[in-house]
Amino acid sequence: MPQLIKRAALLLGTLATLAACQHTPPSAAADTALDGRYASEGYAQRAQGYDWVMVTVRGQADNKLAIDINSRSDIKKPTCRFSGEAVKTAENRYEIGDKGSRLIFVFSPNSLSIDSADPVALHYPCSGGASLADVYHKL
Repeated sequence: MPQLIKRAALLLGTLATLAACQHTPPSAAADTALDGRYASEGYAQRAQGYDWVMVTVRGQADNKLAIDINSRSDIKKPTCRFSGEAVKTAENRYEIGDKGSRLIFVFSPNSLSIDSADPVALHYPCSGGASLADVYHKL
């Protein structure tokens, strides 16, 4: 009798574990191929005091990317800061609507370019005349 109870408990435990498992459908899975850190050209010369911008990309569900942009803040006041959720609009192309304009993110195998039809939108997250418009290379 005790062995029957143990088997029943094991069976119930296994069923409960299987019932708790969730499957993420492919359409909702995060796109992690683009994940990573992308840096402006000045990053390679940061030790000499050059300003640089880092773009951090993290895949989200439903063809979206979390994008965080920060400029150098270790030895000077950061010139650019931005965070947003980009939506896929074409293969390797994502957009974020910001302040009535659209920021456009285009990914290549080892780089990311940021642009906009409205150049002012690229200056808004920055100070001192800086702009987000650039080609950033994957680290």
